[in-house]
Amino acid sequence: MFGRFARQCRLLPIVRDAALRHLELWVLCDDDQRAVGFMGLHGSCLEALFIHPAHIRRGGGSLLLEYARQLKGPLMVDVNEQNPDAIKFYLAAGFTIVGRSPLDSGGRPFPLLHLREMVRKSASDPAK
Repeated sequence: MFGRFARQCRLLPIVRDAALRHLELWVLCDDDQRAVGFMGLHGSCLEALFIHPAHIRRGGGSLLLEYARQLKGPLMVDVNEQNPDAIKFYLAAGFTIVGRSPLDSGGRPFPLLHLREMVRKSASDPAK
């Protein structure tokens, strides 16, 4: 148990100092102001969306996603092909798979699906 915790502690600075440093970060808090999830945006790309396991399927992911849409418009996201729950979440949220890469951004053999939102037309849009 301690060994796994120690490895996670060594990884934290890498995530904080390298992976998240260049992202626009938004944190979702519960009523007691405890962080329960976050998202990271780079332009219209959703680079990270994580919800604490105790808060999954309570609407927090959808809330962050809707906020990102309000800020950036239609979004893009890459999802690990081996994460069926995330793929299901994004497809249900209106994303479409537009491509696939056999390697992740670090060149590792973790295939990515590239998803994109199409522009939504409102009911009052005459072009609809």
